[in-house]
Formats: sequence, C-alpha cells, structure tokens
Amino acid sequence: MNNKKMYYEIMLRRLNKFSKDSNMRFSKERELLLEEICHNNEMSDHFDADELFAIMKTKGAKVSRATIFRNLSVFVKASILRKVKLGESHSHYEICNNNKYKHDHLVCENCGKVVEFFEPSLLKKQKEIADSYGFEMRDHKHEIYGLCKDCQNKKNDE
Repeated sequence: MNNKKMYYEIMLRRLNKFSKDSNMRFSKERELLLEEICHNNEMSDHFDADELFAIMKTKGAKVSRATIFRNLSVFVKASILRKVKLGESHSHYEICNNNKYKHDHLVCENCGKVVEFFEPSLLKKQKEIADSYGFEMRDHKHEIYGLCKDCQNKKNDE
C-alpha cells in the first residue's frame, strides 16, 4: 500500500469515528472530498475552498460550494485539516499530517509563496513562554511575513 493510500485510510477511519461520535451522517460527498484532498497531486499543500470546488467541478462531481465549506469545517473539527490564514482575506487549509502538524510558515507579501518550516528550538521557546504565563499550550501558529528571495531579487533589479 502506498503512502497516499495508507494516509487516506487513516483519515477515513478518523472521519468515520468523528461522524459516529458526533451522531453525524457519513455522506458520499464527504468521502469524495476527503479522497480528493488526500490524493490530488495538483492541489497545493495550502488550498482554499474555491480551489477544491473548481477541482471537484472539473471532475464532474455534483457538490455545491456550500457542501465544500460545510465539509471543510467538519474536517477541521475532526482534525483532518487545519485552517490557516496566510495573509489573505480568506482561509486556507492544510492536511493535519502528524509529521508536519507542528510547523510554521514564511509568507511572501508580494507573490504569496508559502514556505513551511519546523524549528524545534522555536517550539520549545513557545512552550516555555506559555508555561511562564500559566498556559497549557495546545496548538500554536507562527507566521513570518516578508519577501521571498525571488521577489527581493526582482525588487533589486528594478
């Protein structure tokens, strides 16, 4: 079994458990969306609802924008997706891959490029700060905004 297939199976079990625990009907549309999110190589690591909707439409899926938004919310609650805001007016989503879950972002303010990074010392410092204020850290979000190398070079060339 390849990694994508195995990952999809794990997320499908997570969704089934969440649906059962929440007394929520498990719909075929929800399963199709999950499959697309887990298997589509054309989707970026950070996608938005409109991008997913466009992909589903090109494949002939009968899903509405409302269905997409509603199910993305369910996926966030089920810890399948993580909702992130990357300097734009709308939210993006990323898969909650346990290996990548605790990471941070560098966001280019010019071209919108997003770079993920993981720095253990930064995570340790964030935990220390939370502890010093009596907080139990459950999650964190760290985003650094600036210009990527390409945009810096273009700016210098002008």
